[in-house]
Amino acid sequence: MTRRLDMHMHTVASDGSLYAYEMAEACADEGLGAACVADHDSTASIPEFREVLARHGIATANAIELTSSFEGKELHILGYGFDDSRMDEVEAFGARCRKAREDRDGLIIHLLSQKYPEVDETAYAAFSYDRHLRGGNRAAQYLYTTGIASRHSEYVLLKKPLGVDDSFFPSSEETVAFLRSVGALTVLAHPSYYFRGSVMDRERLDTFIGYGIQGIECLSPYNPEREQYEYYRDICRARGLAVSAGSDSHGPVMTRRIGVPYADDTLCDILERLEI
Repeated sequence: MTRRLDMHMHTVASDGSLYAYEMAEACADEGLGAACVADHDSTASIPEFREVLARHGIATANAIELTSSFEGKELHILGYGFDDSRMDEVEAFGARCRKAREDRDGLIIHLLSQKYPEVDETAYAAFSYDRHLRGGNRAAQYLYTTGIASRHSEYVLLKKPLGVDDSFFPSSEETVAFLRSVGALTVLAHPSYYFRGSVMDRERLDTFIGYGIQGIECLSPYNPEREQYEYYRDICRARGLAVSAGSDSHGPVMTRRIGVPYADDTLCDILERLEI
């Protein structure tokens, strides 16, 4: 029996807008046969997500999306199937990434405060918000309250001239090595993120293969086209890598729907690789 799958989604444990149980119920509503919550730098939602999926007979594996730095840009590495006994180690590495994000975003706020009187570092330090149904990045959410930005695209435009790169995060090479050390299957997340409408070139993909990456997210909202999928899939087949897929859904705060782009285990072999 063919199973639909979605191996990449986010809850309020990172920048998603649904609780773990809500995301799991949504997976059941979509008729998925396998699903993973892979929060940014956090394992907090895994137990509840797994418990609810089990009641619906949906397969899953422990997963996380770690934030790394590659060529000065933020790049995400997915890790699947690490054992519960390694959860504390994975969470500790994730905490390191979360601290790096706080440091980077704090610098962004500092630099913006020098340009915009509405931005106040003390107010930002005290700022908090309910992630449920809002999700998103804390720095961006604070800036929305100041009125100098109202959506994520405007936040990105504010950041761009500041010259703040993403070298705060652990390198992609170190991140892949860490995930492999805890027994995770490592997958390059949405490789077309910085190549909208196109694909990551083979030279960069070879660099990641050299790091020890074990799979590619061949179907995602950033590379949904058949030609993109086939390009990445063919590389996976030639190099013995796992073929994966994920919606990168963040709940209703974004337009990315669970299970979109469509994927099943005739298009992807990651379920077989994970033996779930």
